[in-house]
Amino acid sequence: MVYEDILKYLGQQNFAVTSTSGATVGLNILFNRANGEPLFCILVNHNLNNHLEAAQIQHIHYQLAAQVPERNILFIIATNNVDRDKKLAQISGVQVWIVDSYDRKLLIYENQPDDFFGLKDGLIQAISETPQAKAQLGLRFKNWPYVTIVLIAINVIWFIILVAGGDAGDASYMISKGASYGPYIFEKYQFWRLITNMFMHFSASHLLGNMVYLGIAGYSIERAAGHWKYLALYMLSGFGASVISAAYYYMTGQNTVSAGASGAVYGLIGAAVYLMIKNRGRMRPGMLWLRIGVILIFLFYSNFINSGIDAVAHAAGFVFGLLLSLVFIGGKKGNTRRYV
Repeated sequence: MVYEDILKYLGQQNFAVTSTSGATVGLNILFNRANGEPLFCILVNHNLNNHLEAAQIQHIHYQLAAQVPERNILFIIATNNVDRDKKLAQISGVQVWIVDSYDRKLLIYENQPDDFFGLKDGLIQAISETPQAKAQLGLRFKNWPYVTIVLIAINVIWFIILVAGGDAGDASYMISKGASYGPYIFEKYQFWRLITNMFMHFSASHLLGNMVYLGIAGYSIERAAGHWKYLALYMLSGFGASVISAAYYYMTGQNTVSAGASGAVYGLIGAAVYLMIKNRGRMRPGMLWLRIGVILIFLFYSNFINSGIDAVAHAAGFVFGLLLSLVFIGGKKGNTRRYV
């Protein structure tokens, strides 16, 4: 953990812990005497659930300023919420450095000391070259939304191939390439169409609408569920939507040709709704409403702007996504910093 790496580095620089708050708050006050000057470094761990408010920071600073000059007091805050803690660095009369625990970077904002008795360069090296940092770098790559990227790439490449070979807006052409068509599925047993249609689109706008939301929602949901569970959720939502849609139009005698990732994408909408409900107490109100707004915009775009939509597939995909989230995500806690 970056907090422990900073604490170890300060110890190597002959800073000794004079006071600690314990694990509940995560605060250590360290003292050193550099070239005859008394120094205080206050190391704060904001990676925990609790965090210090501005008034508490000011109170600690006031107490220490009675012992040493204010320029000899530095707060170092290790945080997974840089936006929140940036405000602490703007408190008048208090010197604050911020360490981004996720990116392992030292952030020094305007009006803050560019160095503190020669600690800066060593601190940067300490947080960036430890075994923990290398392990965390590997974790960051591991947490890339690989599945989402691959899914978008497959959809885009397959659309380019379709357009290069004919008219993607022509129903007969799309049937010949694997679109969903009830009579062929249930009479000729071409069940593979229930999957191939998920990667086909009738137009560039059709593709764009689905891929935009896949990119937006895919990242958060893939991190929450994990790569393989996310892929399973996506594919099963799309497959389930295809089955329900094809069966409905076949049984009602409508020779409907269906294609598109909408069923799977609406599964992601269902998963997003589930995550918002599960994490509502941990999400900032602004972000909650922003995500709701994005979903509503997508719903409006896909259901009222586009003509010839497959409303059955949309509804079925949403239900499948919501239910599958209970299985694949369940009670797991999402990554607070990256999800909210």
